[in-house]
Amino acid sequence: MRTLCLMIAAIILLAGLGACGNNTVGREPLSRDIGAPPSYLQPVPVPPARPGESPVVDARRLVGSLRQANGIIVCAREEWALTRDRMLGVEVSAPRCAQAK
Repeated sequence: MRTLCLMIAAIILLAGLGACGNNTVGREPLSRDIGAPPSYLQPVPVPPARPGESPVVDARRLVGSLRQANGIIVCAREEWALTRDRMLGVEVSAPRCAQAK
């Protein structure tokens, strides 16, 4: 008797779950578009050196650091765009930043 009850319960459970899984009416397909890159991936503006001025070592380090950071940010933005295109099914080529590494 117990086995029969368990079998009936399993059949009812599987039928109910199967019906829920096949119900696609009113559902929108999942979007693969991840959107634009986040705002923190915006390059930082670096002011150009003024001609005729003797730059201070700290200023040189700052400009060098900002340029390096901007290069990393630009590569991250490009990788973001390539990932987005791949997810949307667009054929993409190798990123320029990866070739420079």
